[in-house]
Amino acid sequence: MAVVRRRLSTRRAACLVVPDAQANLAVLLSILALVLLACSSPAALNAAVMTERRRAGDPWFASNGYEIALTFGEGAGETPAYADIPVEMPSLPEGRVGINIVKEKCTVSRVLYRDAFLAGFRVGDDIIQVNGRAVASNAAVQRAVRRAVAAYRRRGKPLRFVVRRWATRGTSRGIVRLSNGNGLDHLVPMLDLVRGLVNDYPVVLFLQNSNATTPAERSRSQKLVRLLDALGVAFKAADCADEHFNPGLLHAVLELSGANSSLPLLFVGGAPVSSSTLQNTSNLRERLVEAGATFSTGQ
Repeated sequence: MAVVRRRLSTRRAACLVVPDAQANLAVLLSILALVLLACSSPAALNAAVMTERRRAGDPWFASNGYEIALTFGEGAGETPAYADIPVEMPSLPEGRVGINIVKEKCTVSRVLYRDAFLAGFRVGDDIIQVNGRAVASNAAVQRAVRRAVAAYRRRGKPLRFVVRRWATRGTSRGIVRLSNGNGLDHLVPMLDLVRGLVNDYPVVLFLQNSNATTPAERSRSQKLVRLLDALGVAFKAADCADEHFNPGLLHAVLELSGANSSLPLLFVGGAPVSSSTLQNTSNLRERLVEAGATFSTGQ
């Protein structure tokens, strides 16, 4: 891309400084610093942006300046706790399980088919049992799966797995993305991803918070964020206006919640929260407690 350089006249530059020399000098120095960072390295520029967002108190950035974001299903646990979860596949419509495993490991790297996703597989799961047999290596998983698939084809026997998953219950606030930004590289429909998201986390907020939305739309979303903040509840949020990371999310959310729904939408315990409940803090808090939401100390 060609860079167009335009010389700023001395007279115009003087006009910039004269009204409030100290303030404008600080602005000029800030611009110069960003230009120098851009010329130095992308990493330095990224660090500068993180620092500025942290200083400005951006709610989606942690105190260390890093973005609080994860891709749903990527297996990024929030605590060292884990759970052993049964996953049963009563049928194999595509003739295969529909997952990929990391080379030389027992870890799920991709969930390719809808049936595998609906059965309960998530990226990052460690497979520890197949049809009651313990498996401790990639080769053992492959052998056990081949036996299980053969048994299914002969007798229609369901495939039963046990996976070990790092706990992903909502213990902190953060943005959730439904793809890695390169489009959906699997056959799991966005509607099923949304169903999985609202069932995997006790509190999920679907909002509109990108520059593609209107100030009024962003204001409504921010108002609901402030309400949840006041309650001290941990929640995950997904930006329905972010088509880069969440292609088709808006349509899926509205389809799941009902034709008369509008954003922002709050799901608690897997179900949408009505506007009347949102207007009654006591009822909302009761609903959050029933769903097992995590509250900050003192709330």
